[in-house]
Amino acid sequence: MASSTGSQIGHLRSARMGVFQITPVNSNEVSDYGFNDTSSLDKEITAVVNAEFSVK
Repeated sequence: MASSTGSQIGHLRSARMGVFQITPVNSNEVSDYGFNDTSSLDKEITAVVNAEFSVK
């Protein structure tokens, strides 16, 4: 997005970890507080990260 406007990404200003979901493969289970599957060996992991950068 930055390059399409002629800008460049600067320094990382802040980062926060959001919801962390560990679910069975091809699952559609979700939770507001995260999810940790213990029923299967194969897993999919989804991590939500918010990163804020300065723009030059």
